[in-house]
Amino acid sequence: MAISTFADLKVAVANWLNRSNLTNRIPEFIALAETRIHYGSKEKPFESEPLRIRAMENSVTTTIDAQRVELPTGFLQARRFFLSGTPIRKLDMVSTDQFWDTYTSSTTGAPTQFCIEGEEFVFGPSPDAEYTAQLLYYKAFTALSAGTDTNWLLTNAPSVYLYGALVEAHSFTRNDQQAAACFNKFMGAVDGLNFADKNDRWTGSPWVIRNDTGNP
Repeated sequence: MAISTFADLKVAVANWLNRSNLTNRIPEFIALAETRIHYGSKEKPFESEPLRIRAMENSVTTTIDAQRVELPTGFLQARRFFLSGTPIRKLDMVSTDQFWDTYTSSTTGAPTQFCIEGEEFVFGPSPDAEYTAQLLYYKAFTALSAGTDTNWLLTNAPSVYLYGALVEAHSFTRNDQQAAACFNKFMGAVDGLNFADKNDRWTGSPWVIRNDTGNP
């Protein structure tokens, strides 16, 4: 069957589990899989890297008019941050310790660095005016909750959702063998997406102009 909506996914997970007593738990397994997809896991023996691909990138224009500015909705990780204008001025991300070692005074000016504390960006120097900035960041896929809900990942790589939910389901039932088998499939799907994305970005192979005339 095609897996294109949240309702389809729940049916698919139920089919693979072949257990009627877990039906009400399936939305929980899917929600846990979404957490694993977005943040990875250090849970042994199911350590996994988070998914980070172009389809998760989102670009926004933000106003920096205070030292602290809220993170955008669904923020996972910053890719690029710069102040608009001529010339464009890149904002460098630093650790919180390094940030506060540098900006313990009340110095103001055009921000050059930032760190993340809680759910906020913190800028240094503290802005002395209102600045417009462009942020490119990895954004979490919209969580699935209603029957007709879908998102890019479910449409293009439903196996990530399916096997991720099955890992959580089999872990819940303490079926270690099935959990491990599904985890291998989950990681194969995630690693495949991450690898394809990195290969497209960093392959290093130059583009070659085609000559269809047969001439050198």
